[in-house]
This record gives sequence, C-alpha cells and structure tokens, in this order.
Amino acid sequence: MPDGVQRRIANFKAAAESLPKVPVSSADVSTVYRLGDGTLSPLTGPMNSATYHRVLDESVIENNGKLYAWTVPISFPITADLAKTIKAGSRSL
Repeated sequence: MPDGVQRRIANFKAAAESLPKVPVSSADVSTVYRLGDGTLSPLTGPMNSATYHRVLDESVIENNGKLYAWTVPISFPITADLAKTIKAGSRSL
C-alpha cells in the first residue's frame, strides 16, 4: 500500500478514537474503508443533506466548483436517539 494511503488510514483511525460511535453494518464498514483509501474520491466522508439530495435529484456531486457524476448517496444509518446527540456536520463514527 502506498505511504500516502497508509498515512490517510492511520490519521482516520486516530481521529476516530475520540468521536461518537455510530453502529454500522459490514457494508458500511466497507464504505468507511473506501472513504479512507480514496476510492470514493472526491468524497472524504458521508454526504451532508444537501449533497445527498442533489445526488438523488441530479446524479451529481460538486467539489471545488466541479461537478462529478454520482448516482449512489453515501450515508450511514443512525437511530433517532443517536441523532439527538449529534449535530449535522459534526464528525462521528
């Protein structure tokens, strides 16, 4: 694995230690790895609400003013109770 990818994964794991935990399925874990290794670039994490809905409506994401074809919204399931403890845009795992 290239050094840059290893550093990105290590940084992601280190940051994850202090974040609220969101229970995820094995498919969701795969998504986390794809975010960490850059496979889902230009995404660096789950989509915010506006991006999520734009993907559903227009099949695109925008990054640095450029549009990219994108047809699958990236998000993680959370319970209503957990949703009450975190704010939109905050980091959690």
